[in-house]
Amino acid sequence: MDAGAVLQGLWHNKLRNAFSHAQYTTLEGGDFLGGKNISPLTANAVRPSDEADASGENPYYYKAVEIQRLYEAALGWLWVVIECYREASQPFKNGAFHQVPTGPIRWDAERGWWMTR
Repeated sequence: MDAGAVLQGLWHNKLRNAFSHAQYTTLEGGDFLGGKNISPLTANAVRPSDEADASGENPYYYKAVEIQRLYEAALGWLWVVIECYREASQPFKNGAFHQVPTGPIRWDAERGWWMTR
């Protein structure tokens, strides 16, 4: 599985920006509407890609089920990454020092983290 393709499929810049900049309204039923193209504060910053498409669909409108699917997919992908890391790092958790680009490190099982000399 190509990690970049997975992230690209999960990444919705308009949704991220609306959350990050608190420019959204949560509608009844949990639907989400980003406010960039309806807010008087940001109306002058609206680009053609922010306007409704030919069907009239608002590109900042996400149904609650869409957000839930994106969240579950991102969480699932994160767990795969974590499990791959755990599996790949297990052979190095033997208490010996291992050389990495920043210098030698070793796993300290007592503390539960990587340490340097």
